Amino acid sequence: MVKPKSSPSASPRTVLVVEDEVLVRLLICDELRDRGLRVVEAANADEALMYVRTDPTVRLVFSDVRMPGSMDGVALAQHLKSEFPHVTVVLTSGHLLPGDVERETLLLTKPYPLVETGNRIIALLDEGHDE
Repeated sequence: MVKPKSSPSASPRTVLVVEDEVLVRLLICDELRDRGLRVVEAANADEALMYVRTDPTVRLVFSDVRMPGSMDGVALAQHLKSEFPHVTVVLTSGHLLPGDVERETLLLTKPYPLVETGNRIIALLDEGHDE
């Protein structure tokens, strides 16, 4: 289920975290919220796509590759790039290497360090991927 969560003082920039492992999702979401971002959560690509279609504030999708549902993170990234080219996609996987995905898609390998991952996401948003 999609869970919109944000703190009252959060930035209007929205990051959607797509991860079926609840503990992993909680850790990265807490890191991003602590940095002042509005963070929403989805457990699979189907929920993520539904959320992006209804919330124009989503600027970045941070998604696991392997998860249940009708598509994996790679297919989600391809779909988002064609339907929502303004949304930056960052994939994460313990099973793929950066050369396994399209050159335009950033892939972070698991386990990823939370602080550095948060820094990377903030940098991508600051590069003009937010309004």
